[in-house]
Amino acid sequence: MSKKVYYGLQNQAEIVSAARRAVRTFGGGDKAVSMLVGTACTETDMGTFKDKHPEKLGVGLNQFDLIRFKDLQTRTRRDNANVFYKEYGVSLIDLELEDLAYDPYLSMACCRLAYILIPEAIPEDVEGQAEYWKTHWNTYAKNAKGTPDEYLRDWFNHNPYRRMMTLNCA
Repeated sequence: MSKKVYYGLQNQAEIVSAARRAVRTFGGGDKAVSMLVGTACTETDMGTFKDKHPEKLGVGLNQFDLIRFKDLQTRTRRDNANVFYKEYGVSLIDLELEDLAYDPYLSMACCRLAYILIPEAIPEDVEGQAEYWKTHWNTYAKNAKGTPDEYLRDWFNHNPYRRMMTLNCA
């Protein structure tokens, strides 16, 4: 029995498809696919947690906030912005935060681009990815919810496709 999904998803398999498309488009290999899917697992329980505020706060499958979104638009390299336009049919600069609310493909593409802006490489193993997510996506600020342990729990409990994904730990 499949779970009810939100964020414009037809089913949870579409999350993996969207992540693979983003990685095919912008690179990063299996570890980037794992990171994108892991972000969706922990931020929205693999698309099954209904967003109560789809136009503000955390938006879309990977829960973008306005600050991260504006940073992405400002700092994404021109060649990646051009590739984004060719692949997804919309200019990154014309994209609105709300556009990520119900389009898992745009959400995953923007998530991949946001991770590209981080100087440190995505770790190969899911444990390292949990720390990476906490440091670079969720932050260690006092008011930030989520821990690396919760990321790992969510990755393993909410990700029915983890066995399909090539990882050192899976």
